[in-house]
Amino acid sequence: MSALFGDVMGISLCMIVKNEEDWIENALGSVRSVVDEVIIADTGGTDHTLQRAAKFSPMVLHFKWTDSFADARNFTLAEARHPWTLVLDADEASPPRFWQEKLHVCNWSSRRRPRPMDVRIDETKIDPPWDVTTWGGLLDWIETKQLKPGKCITRVMFQGEEEIQYRLPALCNREIHDVGDVQIEVGEFDTVVRETMSELQTEIDGALENTRDLIKLLEDRSEERAHTQLAHLLDSIRIFFSIFSEDLGWVSAPDNTTNLESAIRQLIAAQKNRFWVSICDVLEYEVVPILESWRDKVERTRAHLN
Repeated sequence: MSALFGDVMGISLCMIVKNEEDWIENALGSVRSVVDEVIIADTGGTDHTLQRAAKFSPMVLHFKWTDSFADARNFTLAEARHPWTLVLDADEASPPRFWQEKLHVCNWSSRRRPRPMDVRIDETKIDPPWDVTTWGGLLDWIETKQLKPGKCITRVMFQGEEEIQYRLPALCNREIHDVGDVQIEVGEFDTVVRETMSELQTEIDGALENTRDLIKLLEDRSEERAHTQLAHLLDSIRIFFSIFSEDLGWVSAPDNTTNLESAIRQLIAAQKNRFWVSICDVLEYEVVPILESWRDKVERTRAHLN
């Protein structure tokens, strides 16, 4: 930890160089007391830059130039071990008094939002802006600023564990340091939509089949088995409704929403009081039509996509 910054979290200096032997030592010397590690990526220089940089750090790396400063910068950021990153050009130098003036800002920022240990998109480490403090803010920044056109998020993991409902408001309001390490996978939007529609149709078909099996169980007086299966069906309906209304924005017709809410209330009340005949009626005349309408809409969407 740098002596100048005391209890502020560690700082990594990331620098891209090529033939900077006349300036590199001055730049690195100006921040020697500030940073905890120095990471330098050489993009193909032919002078003595690397030898002079090696006096300050063992992390002097070679990077094959790809005509992209972003690629080179991300290469250095991926090697950084500390939550704060300082980026300088080799011809820049900052006097110690500059860092003294910024010390109170860094102390305030580090208390306000400890940075996550790691944020990656498809194994590429990214560095979110300092003012992004919540998971929802990070998600919005990634989707609007980091994803290329035609790409979308396909998977989100927190601390190595997959999080399916990563758009829930309660989760989006959480501080980033509470979420921890973040790993995001992306894919082609068109492909994801096709696969999602196919999986969704399969799930709805399964829910319809389970509903009809449930009605038969009730007609056969197999109440205990029906009780368990009804609980699973209610969970499935809630998930479908969330997908259609929040993720896809399809449930816009008030009648559909009202009918579904009414059906769920009736099912919960009938389940609590074991009114099996009422459950059969709600399932057959209210739930089945709603599931069939969702299935029809998914089928039409799949036909349009193909």
